[in-house]
Amino acid sequence: MDIRGEQIGRRTKVDLGLVGDVKTTLRALLPNLTEKTDDGHLSASIQHYQKARTALDDLAVGETGQKSIHPQYVAKVINELAGKDAIFTCDVGTPTIWAARYLTMNGERRLLGSFSHGSMASARRPLSFRVPRRPEHCC
Repeated sequence: MDIRGEQIGRRTKVDLGLVGDVKTTLRALLPNLTEKTDDGHLSASIQHYQKARTALDDLAVGETGQKSIHPQYVAKVINELAGKDAIFTCDVGTPTIWAARYLTMNGERRLLGSFSHGSMASARRPLSFRVPRRPEHCC
């Protein structure tokens, strides 16, 4: 849906293009919707996520005496040590995945990156700006 019809389908295949504004359209559709009370799909999804989260957390473990450190563990430790209003930056690729999986956002923290599909090494300085008393961490 787009208010500018000429934009629909320019970047991806569209099965049903709608011209209009979302707010007006949703208001018109709302009376035709019925609330569902079956939460089976939601419950199954939450259970699946909890299993996946446990498996991810199992990867982020450090072992005393090991010469190599798993990057998942590094991201987890950075998350634990960072302040509640920390600014994190990450380059593209795997560091972005570690940031998404192991950095806890709380409404005060910020995660900066290019996040562009198909981008390759943004080549920007990891610590591009500073805010007084607000530490930055790079992944």
